[in-house]
Amino acid sequence: MKFWSSFIITCCLSSSCFLKAETASFSHDIIPVLEKNCTSCHGVKKQKAGLRLDSYHLILEGSENGPIIKAGNAQDSELYRRLNLNPNDEEFMPAGGKPPLKPYEIELIKQWIIAKNPETSTFTFSKPNLPAVIQEKAAPDYRPKLREALVLAEKLNIKLVPRSLVPTDGLILRTASNPKRCTDETLEQLAPYQDLIVEAELSRTQITDKGVSYLRHFKNLQVLDIAFTNVTNQALESLVQLKALKKLNVSGTHMTASALKHLSGLDHMWVFNEPAVSVIKAHK
Repeated sequence: MKFWSSFIITCCLSSSCFLKAETASFSHDIIPVLEKNCTSCHGVKKQKAGLRLDSYHLILEGSENGPIIKAGNAQDSELYRRLNLNPNDEEFMPAGGKPPLKPYEIELIKQWIIAKNPETSTFTFSKPNLPAVIQEKAAPDYRPKLREALVLAEKLNIKLVPRSLVPTDGLILRTASNPKRCTDETLEQLAPYQDLIVEAELSRTQITDKGVSYLRHFKNLQVLDIAFTNVTNQALESLVQLKALKKLNVSGTHMTASALKHLSGLDHMWVFNEPAVSVIKAHK
């Protein structure tokens, strides 16, 4: 279960889409989802509406407007309601143009609430079924290198997480738990596993244009978040070489709108905060 928090469901979330129930827990499954998607606005440094989502007891305290969790009742829980709003709704979470949670992550939170949001005990979670249609391989089979990759990740104070149970879906590089520890040298040391990494979450890290130059060799990279880093227009030459890239977040970087026009073929580009632009770009 530890490795499922980024599993992408391509089928509907109906009872026919689930296999037998397994177990999940707050510390192993819920906190990683909140850490990845929510704590930049509701954590130690910032608490919008007085809400913090970085610990169990603070979650139960809710916001200045009241509780956000109603134990046993997901539909009446404010957190679950906001996660399911239209992204254009002003109450939608995550706010600020951030990507919505994946259906799998929302379903995980829903079932945790239904189970009366346990802190230490496990709760039942119905594992999503694999899509009926065989999808194209996103990366080589990660299993032969997974153990050694996890050892290196621990040494570098980052996380490498399988994107799903499908071993050719690739690995996700995560740094949200300690972004300041991730530097250009960190990315350089990941070279032996560069073809396995399909998502890189590098927001608020210490990377620069030099780090992005290492990323140009991540030939299967589909999603890249380098928001609020010191990356500049000089990184453009490396970014255009990422032929598999579909989604890019450069919000709060030093890249300009004129430079970003040279990036084409993306499904989505998040570009908030000057000197770039202040709208979401969608390339079709």
